[in-house]
Amino acid sequence: MPRLVAEFPAFRPRFEKHLESWKGKPAGNYNDITQFAYFVVRDVFLGGKTDEVQRAFDLMEYWLKDGSKSLQELIVIGFFEDVQNLALGQGLALEAFVPFLGPKSREEWGELERFWAGKSNIPPQ
Repeated sequence: MPRLVAEFPAFRPRFEKHLESWKGKPAGNYNDITQFAYFVVRDVFLGGKTDEVQRAFDLMEYWLKDGSKSLQELIVIGFFEDVQNLALGQGLALEAFVPFLGPKSREEWGELERFWAGKSNIPPQ
């Protein structure tokens, strides 16, 4: 998270508020990356800052290629899945994010879409 805060200074207030809500306890990597997903979708993408969206996805692509296995999982299961859920929640088509994806990101993004195709997290009544 320190690199994300350093590379995206506008993310700092959201992240600091998140940390405060945990009252000094570690929130965990998945809770932390969710805040970055909110930042990318709500603050940056919906704000029309496409250069910043691209920088965020370029960094994820870099980490997918060169990061540890646990970092790669955090990006896919944490960041990409959160971005997809947040986008859908905002009424956005997932295709809106595809132009920002590098080759490895596109592969992982597609895997998530295939995994969730036809599924819902809403239990049957």
